[in-house]
Amino acid sequence: MDALIQLLDVLKTSIQQGLLYSILTLGLVVTFYVIRYPDLTVDGSFAIGAAIAAAAAEFYRMPWSGLVFATIGGAAAGFLTSFLSERLGVNRLLSGILVMTGLYSICLRVMTRSNIPLKGSNNILSSFEGHGYSYVVVTGLFLLVSLVLYALVYWLLRSEYGLYLRAVGPSADIVSAMGRNEKALVTTGLVVANGLTGLCGALAAHQYGLADVNMGSGMLIAGLAALYLGSSLVRRIRTVANIMVGAVVGSIIYQLVKNAALRVGLNTNDLKLITAVLVVVALLFRSRRQGNDGEGSFL
Repeated sequence: MDALIQLLDVLKTSIQQGLLYSILTLGLVVTFYVIRYPDLTVDGSFAIGAAIAAAAAEFYRMPWSGLVFATIGGAAAGFLTSFLSERLGVNRLLSGILVMTGLYSICLRVMTRSNIPLKGSNNILSSFEGHGYSYVVVTGLFLLVSLVLYALVYWLLRSEYGLYLRAVGPSADIVSAMGRNEKALVTTGLVVANGLTGLCGALAAHQYGLADVNMGSGMLIAGLAALYLGSSLVRRIRTVANIMVGAVVGSIIYQLVKNAALRVGLNTNDLKLITAVLVVVALLFRSRRQGNDGEGSFL
């Protein structure tokens, strides 16, 4: 009976966290799948989202507005990465690294210290604590936010502009020949993706009750692990809808594996190693199942 209760606790926690981090995974769908841009800004945009949300709540007593500001902060990070690579000609990988590195200092400036606790009225989720329905409400909130964001991104990608956005990764020259500015399309993708990541960081800060300057560390590899796990489970026909569904499923599965490993006594220092192994396993599984249909794509 105790084992069953522990299993249910792990499952409940994984579903809630999976829904939350599926927002980050959705951002990676836009960059790594849609525009095929190896964006390394993610760790920084996640942290700056958390920092802005915490500062807005702590210093200005605007926890809900802080979510909007966090989204804008993440989007600004994506724009800066695009500006460096598409306008100044800096290598794409290096652009993300430069922005991610600079955001560490910006996070410290925004928070004025290394971390900010979010408690009481400063935490948008605190009003649900201590009630029997708190898990349902918080999980429902994450589900609602995820559904809205996934619907908006799906609508964008299915629009005429979205068709050009999806084409700019594999066929930038063709998009340019059709009179579209491929650099502007890449900028749009990075802004949307990092805006989503910033919002995810803000919600994570409220869920954990703490915003820390280092909380973005490892978010990229964790998101990729979820994305690869999900993409290995979708059907061979890799439509936008399939990839987006796979992103949610993969996010929940990743959290389930992580939480189960922690519950059985895995050292937290080994989590990143386990994440890397999961990515490799997912890649091998998908390679055997799908062949080389994804050749030329980061996914």
